[in-house]
Amino acid sequence: HGGGGRVASAMADLFKYVGTQVGEPVGSYLAPNAGVLEECSALGKELAEACK
Repeated sequence: HGGGGRVASAMADLFKYVGTQVGEPVGSYLAPNAGVLEECSALGKELAEACK
């Protein structure tokens, strides 16, 4: 994907639009722990449902 620069930017913009309408952002410093991964998974499921 050419380094992902544009893709990463587009995904960030998409989350700013859709993500904040669905749930709170999930952050992690360095490698995520199990709790953060679980939160990310739950948010991903919410986003998928919201985009249907």
